[in-house]
Amino acid sequence: MAERTIHPQWRDANEASKYPFADTATLTALTGVTIEEDTFLDAHLYPIGNAADLHISSVVVASPNVTINIGTADNASLCSVTFDLFSSTSVLSSASLIDYSLKLVDAYKRPAGVLISDAIRLSRFRSWNEGTHNFEFVETAFCASVSTPTPESGVRGFTAINNDFVAGDVWLIGENGIVLRKVDTDTDGCHVIQVDAVGDPLFRRRLCKDETLTLNSIKYSLFGDMSYLQTINKIPPDIYGNYVISAGDTTTKNTALRIVSTSDGIKLKIVGQTSK
Repeated sequence: MAERTIHPQWRDANEASKYPFADTATLTALTGVTIEEDTFLDAHLYPIGNAADLHISSVVVASPNVTINIGTADNASLCSVTFDLFSSTSVLSSASLIDYSLKLVDAYKRPAGVLISDAIRLSRFRSWNEGTHNFEFVETAFCASVSTPTPESGVRGFTAINNDFVAGDVWLIGENGIVLRKVDTDTDGCHVIQVDAVGDPLFRRRLCKDETLTLNSIKYSLFGDMSYLQTINKIPPDIYGNYVISAGDTTTKNTALRIVSTSDGIKLKIVGQTSK
């Protein structure tokens, strides 16, 4: 009796197709070189700012490195990945002994997707002439199933004074009389941070160069030295300079200590009755 494969290997079944590219993709660059249909086994693309179809816009060969740029008609380089043709260790992440995951990043080094291939398939780029090989959309369009639209809405990062881009987990700290606090979520589901200018009204004068008074050759500070809380019971703060005050052990469900938030700050109290 003939054997039947009930659950065929998904990648093996698609190896003969143009997946992850569209069936209509020619995979031929304007320079005449062609990406072989089985060069990439799979893909998952999610660059921020992608609201349209994605395709490989160019392949830049500068031995020993190859850079693959992925973009749209409006932005030819939404994300990219660079790897070494002659070293499998340069392929950024090994998913197994056979497959390699090329990690795509955008211009700000944020994760933007992966391309799945292996060392043998990637070595085909060695036969390409050095330079930039551009592709039109119809030549290297990706399937819709491998692309996740991620419109660039809301705040996704900050640009510092020195033009460094900061993304990911960001700490916002109010200083010099500025207090930051989160208020209720707005109608669009976004968190709102309220900035209150309170505290020391003389902080601007503290920044002046002439903040001392000299009498009899002795310098006196006009505002006094700043004094900060260093420890509580000889216990220093965490790495961010913060103390976390909780009502007893985090594993204790019922405690007498209560911490209540008020309009003026926080109130600590003990619930229960005094013993007679």
